[in-house]
Amino acid sequence: MKGKFFCPAAVMAAFCILTCGCSEPAAPVGTLLNRAADKASEGDWTGADQLAKQVLKQDKNNADALMIRALARNSLDSRNEAAEYAIQAAKLKPDHFLPHYIQGMLLSKNGKPDLALRALKEARRFRPDDINTLILLAENSVAVKRYKEAAGYFKLLAGHQRYRTSPYLWNGLGICHAVSSPQMALRFFRMAERYAPRDPVTVLNLAVLHDSYLRRKSDARHY
Repeated sequence: MKGKFFCPAAVMAAFCILTCGCSEPAAPVGTLLNRAADKASEGDWTGADQLAKQVLKQDKNNADALMIRALARNSLDSRNEAAEYAIQAAKLKPDHFLPHYIQGMLLSKNGKPDLALRALKEARRFRPDDINTLILLAENSVAVKRYKEAAGYFKLLAGHQRYRTSPYLWNGLGICHAVSSPQMALRFFRMAERYAPRDPVTVLNLAVLHDSYLRRKSDARHY
């Protein structure tokens, strides 16, 4: 089960807010940071990475540059390096949402759900209702089989109107209950089917539920 949970443009918009005014307009570091944010917003991750690298040559503890490098290295398929930059940024800015969120997102993409959860819970302290954070918390909780916790996060997503009729929400709740209560899981998967009858994730979940948990082979074959 995968959700669309990361929007580079949204993250870089936040960077523009962070970097503007953080130094005098003529200051090299401020100028480089703004140029790096612009490059990232345009999808030029190589350019953003090089500019952020220049900032770090002048100020090795610049958390904004570390975050930009983290996102850039991730987009350039250097995920381990990206996670390290994100971890450094979070240590430098422990009281800010963005570095913890980026750290959690990158650790999640790196297949390290336990570490991702730790970072994402920190991020949520600063923005309890952030949708992307809730999605990542739910998915990483499922990854480590903390289904009760995951269900709690999916239920919080239901508080957002656009998710109430989304098969993503109902599939998530179904997965959380498949082991402990297959009949309840079936009800959730049926809700997903109701809102998106041809959604392939829903169809697959119903097939697996009928085959592995409800032992209804004919229904499994149907799906």
